[in-house]
This record gives sequence, C-alpha cells and structure tokens, in this order.
Amino acid sequence: MSIPLRLRLSRLWLRFRLRVPWLTGRVASSLYRFAQLLSLVKILRSPQGCPWDRAQTIESMLPFLREEALEAIEAAQQRHHDPHAFQKELGDLFFLLCFFADLCEQQQLFDLSSILQRVLQKMEHRHPHVFGDDTVHASTDVPSLWARRKAHETQTAKSTEPPPSVLEGIPRLLPSLHRAQRIGEKVAQVNFDWPTTDAIWDKIHEEIDELKEAMQTHDPKACASEIGDLLFSVAQLSRQLHLDSENALHETCQRFTQRFHYIEAQLHREGKTPHDTDQTRLEALWKEAKKSLASVKS
Repeated sequence: MSIPLRLRLSRLWLRFRLRVPWLTGRVASSLYRFAQLLSLVKILRSPQGCPWDRAQTIESMLPFLREEALEAIEAAQQRHHDPHAFQKELGDLFFLLCFFADLCEQQQLFDLSSILQRVLQKMEHRHPHVFGDDTVHASTDVPSLWARRKAHETQTAKSTEPPPSVLEGIPRLLPSLHRAQRIGEKVAQVNFDWPTTDAIWDKIHEEIDELKEAMQTHDPKACASEIGDLLFSVAQLSRQLHLDSENALHETCQRFTQRFHYIEAQLHREGKTPHDTDQTRLEALWKEAKKSLASVKS
C-alpha cells in the first residue's frame, strides 16, 4: 500500500527541520509549500499523472511562460486594487518555473538544485557590500558595482575572448520603451550619458525638429527613424527622473481607455455611438470624463 503524498511530505519535512532547526515560522511554512509544489509537478508529469502535462516540451510551454509573466506584471500594476489577483499570478508563475525545471531535468540539461545553487552564488558574488568587504553609501552606488562584478564574471568565464559588451544581458524581446531605458542605464554606468535633464530636453527638442524635417520629405522610413529617436530620448528623460517609461505609458493608456469608455457610456444613454457624433461633442465629453473620473479617483 503506497504512503499518501501528504504523509510522505510531512515525514520528509520533519527530517529536514531536525537538520536545520532555525527554519521556523513563515520560512518553514514557505519551504514546506515549495516542496509540495515540486512534488505536485513530479506527480503531474509522472506515468500515473496527467497526459497533457506529460506531453509538454520546453517549446510548447514558452507561450504560457510569456503569458503568465505578462499577467503577473499587469496584476502587480493593479495590486492596490486587487492584491489577491497579484498573489494568484505569482503562484501561476511559480508553478511554471517549477514545471520548466522539471522539463530541463528530464532532458538532462540541469536540475532545480543546480539552478538554485547558481543563483545563490551569483547573488552572493554581486553583493560584496553585504557578504564581503566592499562598501556602498547609497542605493545609487549599487548598479555600477553590479556592472563591474558582472563584467568580471563574464570575462573570467571567457578569458580568451574579447571583453563582453556593456549592453550584454538586455533581452531583445523586452518592450521597446523598457529596452531603451535599460540601454540608457547600462551605458550610464560607463559615464556615457547626458550630464543633466536639461541636456536631455535639448536633445528632445532637436529630435522634434528633425522629425518635422523628415515629415516634409514624405519619407515613411525617415519619419519612423526620427520618431524612434524621439521616443528613445524621452525614455532617457524618464530614466533620469527615476521613472519607469513603460509603466508611465501603460498608466496613460489606462487613463485614456477609462475616459473613452466614459464617452461611450454617455453616448449610449443618448442612443448614439462615437461613429455618429461630431468632434465638438466628443471633445466636450472628453473634458467631462476627465473631471468626472478625477473626482472619483480623489
């Protein structure tokens, strides 16, 4: 007769607690639940488990990873309104990471233990001001320290090759505004940056003038290039103001959507749609939406 999963986990956890007696409270509970989650993934992908889970590959699961990561980001942005949704999405993401670890172990690429060991070593090495003798005086000192440590790690691993690019490690699949800001952060660590926000403003005005010139040529490629330059410069202004340009644009899209939904709702009450409403009326409703939604928010 097989021992129930919960009983087996409880016995395993008891032995572990006896070996590491300081694990109590929330830490102990979290590790216990993590062990349960790992066991659940093993069961689902076992011969006695779920045929669909067993049939999955790394390639087939990538769309789910992308989707869950984006859902977690969206829930994080709405966490003040619905913290339970954020909790749910983080749980889904945890499950997928464990699922991927099991897939990699099955393909003999690596296992979860080696994943955790690697990240533990990495984080300890990247924090010499915590685990070593280095000193930092403010949070703004840490990024440059990280950059130096990371460059040292990569150069040590590839000592016979040219030094790695400063821009190494920025995913090409990042949303473009986010990627632009990360590029700016990286090159700023080697002092390739505008000295002040006023200097970035000058650059933004320069890019606006160049865009106007490109528009006179009626060349779509030239216009696209100048719009890209303008957006890149705006992302750098956001970075120097310690703001997230991607999140700022997301919030603007949210506000615009809410206001336009208000317009549609008001027109629906009048038996109309935006399609059969003149611009003057739409503008009036837009101003009304801004006031109405601002008062609700306050």
